[in-house]
Amino acid sequence: MSTTTTYTSPIDLYRQGVAVLTDHLGPVDSVRFLRLLDKGSGDYTATRQNQPDEGTVEELCAEIRAFEATSPKT
Repeated sequence: MSTTTTYTSPIDLYRQGVAVLTDHLGPVDSVRFLRLLDKGSGDYTATRQNQPDEGTVEELCAEIRAFEATSPKT
């Protein structure tokens, strides 16, 4: 099925495309499809290697316990 539609901007085309996807795939599968097209940017490995060490799981648990001890109970 082929139809020709006119649009005034790339945003209009994007909105029409998302509407067609949503109509045919549903909202969840439309988002899944659109995520397949997004390759991201940058170099994840280099970025991750340049991040400072965040500590061990045990240290994180201790921080959580300390936070919970000082937080007001609700």
